[in-house]
Amino acid sequence: PPRTLPSSAAPAAPLFTPRLVLRPAGARDRIALAPLWHQSPTRRWLIEAADGNEVLGFAALRGRADGRLEPWVALLPRHRGQGHAQDALRTLLWHAQGGQRGASFVAVCDVPDHAADRQLRRVGFVPGYEADGVPRRCRQYTLSMVA
Repeated sequence: PPRTLPSSAAPAAPLFTPRLVLRPAGARDRIALAPLWHQSPTRRWLIEAADGNEVLGFAALRGRADGRLEPWVALLPRHRGQGHAQDALRTLLWHAQGGQRGASFVAVCDVPDHAADRQLRRVGFVPGYEADGVPRRCRQYTLSMVA
């Protein structure tokens, strides 16, 4: 069975960075995120500008059958390339481990997605195996937050 998300990973409260607010996403947010919403099986937090004036995308965690957690970050196209995804991903990883070391993560992206590859490597993910996917070849990355 998939790993149950730790209670610290439950989206009960907003998460804050100097530039962003990750708040629990609700049904009303589907309209704002329609271009991204269908891409992920799990939705947890809505990413907003810190001033609360604009929706940037969403962030999520998914428990996997192998016991690791899979983070997702997706931004609307006009908000890409500004460091928001990396900021949100770092915050999500920190939150998922409850501020402590020991969590293990896995991420997957299309091999041609060079921006996602750079983002994952910058926060410490290590590229692993590649496999043919639909519609593109995919690469798996791993990250262990050790003590």
